[in-house]
Amino acid sequence: MSAKRLDNLRSIDPVLTTLVQLHKNDLFLSKELFHTVKVKKSKGNIPIFGKDAFVARSTDRAIRADSNRIPATDFILTPYETQEQDLEMAIDYLESSQSNSYSKYEQIITKQLWDSLSLNREIEICNYLQNPDNFNLNNLTQISDSDSINNPTSTINIIELINSTKESIRLKTGRIPNTVILNNSVLEAIINSETITELIYNHKLIKPNLNMIKDYLQIENIIVSTAVYSQDNINLRNIWENNILMTYRSVGNEKENKYNPQLGYIFQLENMPEVDTYYENGGKIKIIRCTDNFCWKVTMPEAAHLITNVVS
Repeated sequence: MSAKRLDNLRSIDPVLTTLVQLHKNDLFLSKELFHTVKVKKSKGNIPIFGKDAFVARSTDRAIRADSNRIPATDFILTPYETQEQDLEMAIDYLESSQSNSYSKYEQIITKQLWDSLSLNREIEICNYLQNPDNFNLNNLTQISDSDSINNPTSTINIIELINSTKESIRLKTGRIPNTVILNNSVLEAIINSETITELIYNHKLIKPNLNMIKDYLQIENIIVSTAVYSQDNINLRNIWENNILMTYRSVGNEKENKYNPQLGYIFQLENMPEVDTYYENGGKIKIIRCTDNFCWKVTMPEAAHLITNVVS
């Protein structure tokens, strides 16, 4: 086989592709908020969810009277277009010859490539969800530094704020929010807040924990984001900052149905992600490449409320 032919050879690796499709990084929360919907084409339209299902209508029908016809639902459609993303890594044949288990070495590289692709999506979605400019005033609470809950002068009862936010989302969407996103610093501040401290004292509890906070707030999912990233390959910073996001997300078998109301969805081309390999330098260098093709879209902005600067 000629070197030129070998350099251009590319093939999908079914083992590594299966590995990357099953691999999940538990540090990333974007797929918890935006369920993945497989699509056959890179372009399409998705409905923006409204309140038609909650309109009270007359349904009584007299004998021989016409049925109670209602107007067809006016769907507001928004377009989506997926975008290919890829990363690759080169392995010299001398490196592979020194590996005790070359297949495991390839698997480690594949997971690293997929985690890097997923990290970019995580940062992009989290940056959007933490930007006050992306929320209208009815879905946004901006706390001043003096009222951050770890400030001794704060006048904010964070528990009351979360409960009122939950009711506000229910009245906008008809669904009780079931998910809260925060980081560990915010969680610790809530646990050490005066409201929780009094609760512990009154019930003679020893130490509060996450499950107790869930029960107290009646929130099914409190997701604590611990994911970090680096811009300079030296210093690490939190992806999710000192903010709280409350939202509704569909659960159970609903999550594969792109027509269920929730904050948003990830649209991913079928058979993605995939891993392919090809050779360079006359076969001495093997390239492992991981490819994804997706986009994400907010489909029900009223389903989320952002509380900023919870901890200063």
